[in-house]
Amino acid sequence: GSLDSDQPDANSRHVPISSAPRIFHNMGRILLGGAVVEANPASLRKFFNRFSHPELIAVGKMLIPLSATDLALPKSKLTTLLIGQVGKNITYDQVALVDTHYVLTCNNKKWETYQMLMSTGEPHKPSLEAAAVQNAISTYLSSFFDVHAFSTTLNGSLWTRIFLQDGVKPASQLTGVSNTIFMVQTPFSNAIFLSPVKVALHDFIMPAVVNAFGCHKVSKQGLSGRNLGVLQECFLNQDSQGPYAEYRALWHDTNPLDREAPTKRRRTEPVASDGLHTHITLEDLNVLEAERDAIDDSFGGHPAAALNFAEYLLDVPFQGSPELALSGRFKAKVKFEGPSIVDGLPELVKAGAAVLPLPDVLTSLNSSGANKFVISETHSSEADNSETHNAQ
Repeated sequence: GSLDSDQPDANSRHVPISSAPRIFHNMGRILLGGAVVEANPASLRKFFNRFSHPELIAVGKMLIPLSATDLALPKSKLTTLLIGQVGKNITYDQVALVDTHYVLTCNNKKWETYQMLMSTGEPHKPSLEAAAVQNAISTYLSSFFDVHAFSTTLNGSLWTRIFLQDGVKPASQLTGVSNTIFMVQTPFSNAIFLSPVKVALHDFIMPAVVNAFGCHKVSKQGLSGRNLGVLQECFLNQDSQGPYAEYRALWHDTNPLDREAPTKRRRTEPVASDGLHTHITLEDLNVLEAERDAIDDSFGGHPAAALNFAEYLLDVPFQGSPELALSGRFKAKVKFEGPSIVDGLPELVKAGAAVLPLPDVLTSLNSSGANKFVISETHSSEADNSETHNAQ
């Protein structure tokens, strides 16, 4: 098939497969998972040293049988043991398995969110076997590169590691290669999460994704960050919670008719200082109660996903008194970062650093499935969806 569109959108990127530029004069090949990777001891040591001691033990068990004596070895000696046992015979599949485990446990990748759509615009929610995705990715990309794809199911999601050789031999085939891309898909969802893809490879990877999952197009969403679990939670549960609803993580797939009606708990005892009001004399408990009610009305009173990044672009006309009569537009970029910005925003209100009502894009972050917005003079927001890849 080919990627094209009858009416291309100005903000979309359409990539015809037939016109995709080729890097090789000749076709590439599929690197078999059982083939041995050329790696020197120094590269192998660097490869294994990324793990903590407990994680290295878990990785070692994936590669070779470890005795009780082996498990008691310090990290440096255990690394030496693994290099001696598998160093000369480590395969592409073993490298991919260990590298995927590292990305899963260390959570140091930045992820971008894409959604898969059918030709009707409805979400495409496939559930494919790991072998089918691995084979489809390998077959498509082998037309352009030497490629090794490895798919496996981890924590309920389908993980795929794609390693490409684009004609320039990397310094190491084990770690730190910019030609390695990770892809995560939750079965029966239309979400795809991709690690960064360099520009030279982007127009090859995206058609491969469309081809592997059988969708009509993939569209980039305004949701990114380094905590994959939080991004999955925000995107997959975006229609399942709001200020007056229990967060879906608390009641997962239960019958809402079985739930007891929520009762509001009122304080009857003096309010204990939580550090935010230590410099204030608590004279009117009703004022503090009203503040808590307003915060609950805006953000909800239940646990939220620990989203650690949000950004919005303000693009509005200048506003002020008639005497100023300023013309032109006011543009500003506002970025929030922290362990959990959804929990931090109410704290800003309590501390007096922010005043309610806040923009809807901030109070509904967990139910919007995006953390990048544009706010215009109409007070509407649009997620930053900048790329769409179509297929027929």
